[in-house]
Amino acid sequence: MYADLARAVLLGPDGERLDREIRKIVERHPDADPEEIARSLVAKAALRCAAVGAVASVPAGFLAGLPLAADLSFQVLTLNRLALAVARAHERDTTPLDRAAVAVGALALASASHVFRSGFLRGARASFRRSAPGLLPYAGAIAGAASGALAAWAAGRIAGDAFGRRRRRR
Repeated sequence: MYADLARAVLLGPDGERLDREIRKIVERHPDADPEEIARSLVAKAALRCAAVGAVASVPAGFLAGLPLAADLSFQVLTLNRLALAVARAHERDTTPLDRAAVAVGALALASASHVFRSGFLRGARASFRRSAPGLLPYAGAIAGAASGALAAWAAGRIAGDAFGRRRRRR
């Protein structure tokens, strides 16, 4: 994961993969403008992050063996690709400094999501342990899905502000 992230920062994004994802959206919505394409990219990333966050946030007794670190790695990479795809949808070239900022932002958002989920799960365990232990997996899954989707939404919003229509072309 970190090698892929470093490669994206130093060498630039995997353009073919990003173009393929954008092309799929344009094929389904040929009249879509860059803002609509970006919103679609954000929705897909939010769904991915929510699904992985939900599965990774179910307490360990239920899905033993799935490390929470896998969720963090997945989110960092997904949020990084999302921001670079938003830039590409707006036909903006990214500099190494832009890509480094995107990588740091992706790491910060994914880490914040992880901290929220961890704190929520700790509190939920204490609250539900005696009264309703059967609710704990559902509470964890909901918290994981919500925090993952929110991180993707935030990354998309920040990338849209940085690379979107409001930004001057280079």
